Amino acid sequence: VKDYGAIGDGTTDDTVAIQNALTAAADQFIVFENAKTYKVTDELTASANTTIDLNGSTIQFVVTGSKKCFQLNDGVTFRNGIVELAGSSYTGSGNSGAPILIGDYGVGTGYSNILIDNIAIISNKTDGNGIVVTGDSSNVIIRNIAVLGPNNLASPILEIGRAQRSELQSLRHLVCR
Repeated sequence: VKDYGAIGDGTTDDTVAIQNALTAAADQFIVFENAKTYKVTDELTASANTTIDLNGSTIQFVVTGSKKCFQLNDGVTFRNGIVELAGSSYTGSGNSGAPILIGDYGVGTGYSNILIDNIAIISNKTDGNGIVVTGDSSNVIIRNIAVLGPNNLASPILEIGRAQRSELQSLRHLVCR
């Protein structure tokens, strides 16, 4: 993502640079710089058949309204880092502000052959979900996930609605006080 202008200093808005890298990377491999924090202020969508390696970095979403955060498409592998919702405010619930979203229940769109591995999710959101798999998505594997959130987390960490042949391996939920 550095080649597309992402800075990763936690202050600069890296949204456009990261989205440009994700768009250009269909059928390719994207590696983030090691242990950086990338500030994002809008939704991101991963291109199909892309491997995204956060390489120990954090994507820090600072979004408002009813936006979703990271949409994964067919054949995406997403691994090795942190997705954080920080200082955000939301007007919606459920999929709104979901850190990771696969599919769209509202229009019945599903995605398949997705792997999420070795990801920590940090959320300040008390309504909604950490990871949403919906819209007839299939063959989704979620493993080695840690979800950290407020002690009043009211909704499921993982919502699998209408998803088929999907599995969860090794989920840890840690409550922050």
